[in-house]
Parts: sequence; structure tokens; C-alpha cells
Amino acid sequence: MENCENELKSLESFSEYSRLDMPASSSHKSAHCEDDLTELSSNLHFKSFCLKFTNNYTNIISKWISNGYNNENCDYLNYWTYSELISNHFNVDENDISNSKIINDMTKLWKNYSDHIPQCELKNYKMSTEHFQYMKQLYDYSKDYSRIKKNHCLDNLQCKPCYCIHIKKVISVFKLVQQECQSPRDNELCSLYSSIAENKNPERLLNDMQCTDEGVSGFAAGGPNGEADLGSSLEGSPSRAALNAGLSILGISVISFFLMYKFTPLQSWLNTVTRRLNGNKYFLGKEETNEMLSYSSETEDANLSNNELNVSYNPLLNF
Repeated sequence: MENCENELKSLESFSEYSRLDMPASSSHKSAHCEDDLTELSSNLHFKSFCLKFTNNYTNIISKWISNGYNNENCDYLNYWTYSELISNHFNVDENDISNSKIINDMTKLWKNYSDHIPQCELKNYKMSTEHFQYMKQLYDYSKDYSRIKKNHCLDNLQCKPCYCIHIKKVISVFKLVQQECQSPRDNELCSLYSSIAENKNPERLLNDMQCTDEGVSGFAAGGPNGEADLGSSLEGSPSRAALNAGLSILGISVISFFLMYKFTPLQSWLNTVTRRLNGNKYFLGKEETNEMLSYSSETEDANLSNNELNVSYNPLLNF
């Protein structure tokens, strides 16, 4: 779905995380990564993570100095940070992130920058890593909602299915959180869910977009180029591949046989075999036989004269 990735890059969350994920130059290495961060530094990915994190925070502070503080930048940085820690298998408590051993180190690293901009603090997520991933997906969707709703490409058959598939994934998470929040719960995840359910419900959005199961499933089967690629999906199936292989072999065989028949002694040889087989059933007069032999020799001479190899070979004499 490479084309879908290209389409979705215009969404706010995608562009924000793309910037945060950009590799940082080692020349921008921060001295803060050399601090005593025992729990963080025990992970093999620490140097890469710390280089990105310190570079990201520095860039965001520069942006705030120029344009003023924006809390969304801080939220994205928090979500990106915890996602990196979880996906790179830092020592994160799966049942309660706030109990993770790395929190003290991460807080220490964060404060090197938040001391300059105290509004942006490292969040303390008192939830499982699974619920954190749910919340991140719902948060990203809430930020992308307006852009999706107004997107001009939704009339495009190549573009619309990308958004339909994207919203369907959000709905899957939305329903899981709905079950978690059936009974009133005073937590950040359920608060975010309630806000989205009321103002940015993904099921209503999917209905407004008029996404059909047929269109989405056809697009998914056809690959990133949508309906135009449905044929190519069949070509990629095992049965179609076997059929194509069989037809290719048959075609090559027919062409090879024709070339051998036309430009080698095979034609004369087959004629000889045919006459001998027919000789068992019919009596050929001497005159008729001589005519056939004469015709065969003339034909052979003509064929051999057209052959680049011009091989002197008489199957009638060597059979």
C-alpha cells in the first residue's frame, strides 16, 4: 500500500511523526546523552533514540521561540517518545507505564529541555502499553479528522479507498476502547474516547464518506493503485501464475517446433516417417514414389538454402 502511504502523508499526524522520525546527524549529538542514565543506556537503541530525542526537542524549542508555544507539539513529542521506548523494547512496564524503571531516567533527560519551556512536561501515563497505543491512535485521528473530512481527493477512486481503509482501522480501535469505557471511568483514555464519540465519531465519518465494503476490499485486493490493479492481483495468484507458466511453455514449444520444422532437416525426416507408415497400408507405384522423392528432395534443398548454417544433410539417406 505504498500509494496509500503517500496519500496519507498530507495528514497532520503523519507529517508530525515523519519529522520526529528523521535521522539526526551525529554532529548534533547532545552532551545530555552522556549523562548517567543507567536504565535507558542499557538498551541497544539508546544512542539512536537519545540523538533523535534531543534533536527533536531542540528543534521544537527553536520553533516555539519563533512562533510561540504550541501544546500540540508537546503532545506529539510525548506520544512519539513513548512509542519509541515501547517499540524499541526499553524497560517499559506493560501493565502500567508509570511504573517503568526508565521513567526516572526519561524524566531527567526531559527536564534538560523543559526547564526552558516549563509548559511542556513529560506525561505520566498510568495505563498499559496496549491502552497507550489505543490512545495514540485515537489522538492522531482526532487531529486528522478535519483534514480527512475536507479532503478534495475523496471523489477520486484511487485516493478515497486509502482513507476508507484508514478510518476502518480507527473504528476497530474505537470499538475496543468503547468496550473498555462502558462503565464510567475517570481516565485519560476514556475522556478522549468520549470527546471523539461525540464530536468526531469515526463511524459517522465513514458513513459520510460513503465507503463501501466492495470498493475497499476490491482496492485492498488490487494493491495500491486501486481498481486498475484488480487484474494484476489475479496475475499474482498461484492458479493464474501456474496458468501463465503453462501457456508460456506451450508457446515456446510451438515456436521452437515451427523453427525446427522450417529450418532443419526435421521436415524431411517427418515426411519420410509419414511415407513409411503409410507404406504399410497402401501400395505406392514406382512412378508415384519417384515423384514424391523428387518433391521431397527439392523441398529440402530449398529449405536448406534458406538456413544460415546450410548443413548438408539428407535424412532420406540416413534414416
